Amino acid sequence: MMPQTLAKVLLLVSLLMSASAWASGQGKGFAYSLDDSVTAGGFEVRKVQDLKTARWHVEILQGQRSLFRSGNGAKVKSDLLLGSFSLLGDGSKQLLIEEYTGEAFCCTHNYVLQVGEGIDVLYSSSQYPVGYGLSPEDLDGDGVYELITTLTRFENFFNMPHEESPTVPVIFRHDPQAGRYVVGNRRFAETVRANVAEDRERVKKMQTERRNGKPVNGLWRTRFTGAVLSVALAYFYSGDQEQGWQYLTSTYDLDDRDAVLANLRYYLLRCPIFRGVYPDAREILQTSILSNQ
Repeated sequence: MMPQTLAKVLLLVSLLMSASAWASGQGKGFAYSLDDSVTAGGFEVRKVQDLKTARWHVEILQGQRSLFRSGNGAKVKSDLLLGSFSLLGDGSKQLLIEEYTGEAFCCTHNYVLQVGEGIDVLYSSSQYPVGYGLSPEDLDGDGVYELITTLTRFENFFNMPHEESPTVPVIFRHDPQAGRYVVGNRRFAETVRANVAEDRERVKKMQTERRNGKPVNGLWRTRFTGAVLSVALAYFYSGDQEQGWQYLTSTYDLDDRDAVLANLRYYLLRCPIFRGVYPDAREILQTSILSNQ
């Protein structure tokens, strides 16, 4: 495992552990079941193997009737995780599904289903550029669980390898009016920015290396770009665009600066999570995101 890949894993683990520590004082924490099937209401979710392909799939049943079977499938049964848990604090149970289908860093799909007379999708990772799994945690202790995952919008940004690509936590909160989970990064900004101080320190160390004669091409350049963007994205995706642009434009001074900023603006404006953080377009228009500053 490459150093930055390990760093990403440790980042998510540290966030989840701190969230778990908080939630542990508030009530029972979530854990995926070790069973091959889980139930809620009149519905069952189970793991089934296709005998022709040997791949494992998720199947949803109502009684003896099969309502759905996932199309992608996993290589091994343990890459399918199932859960039945009360996420909403109202006594009802929701069904949770995690399906890892690919190689290396691709592809993890997560779903949260509300069951009653029928099935409603409260959350589907397929609607967002997120990955690396999902952890339900009650971050604010109100009895309603948030969903923590990781932004993948900037995977391979500017031809970066996976291990150097910038990431940031994404937190979904349940919105009773919408009847589903929505982007909640602003409400939990401190969690989104949990590693900003550490990332800023890393950038400072790289700037010192540069002043001491470190070549700025190749791997150093890629790492520097990824490190600076990790800090900026934490600000952008926690609701502080002004701080994000201030840090980025005052710190990133390599010769590809204009191209990096132009691509960044393009990615941000087309990111559904960024739009979820700033649902009012006027907030975006009032920043330098559309300028060349």
